[in-house]
Order: sequence, then structure tokens, then C-alpha cells
Amino acid sequence: PHFEKYPQLHTLFNEATKLAGGGGGTKATFDAETADQLIAKIDEISEIFWETKKA
Repeated sequence: PHFEKYPQLHTLFNEATKLAGGGGGTKATFDAETADQLIAKIDEISEIFWETKKA
């Protein structure tokens, strides 16, 4: 049911995983912009998580 209400959830997790992992992610670089992108994805996932807990 979460994926029906939040169809972007799978994409958010996939993008966050890529940003956090190697190959241009935060492990491979000290780029602040990449870190900010990762934090933004995590924030979006967090908002969805807490929204689902209210139900």
C-alpha cells in the first residue's frame, strides 16, 4: 500500500543508495553537493516514513 500512495518511494531508495555507495557517491568523494543530495533524499524518505506511521 505504501508504493501505491508513494510511487516515488522505490526511486528515492534507489537514488539514495547510489548516492551513499561507491561510484560517485559519498564514499568515493568529499563533494558537499553529493552529500546534500543524499541528505535531501533521506529527508524525503523520512517524511514518507513518518506519514505512514500516522495511519
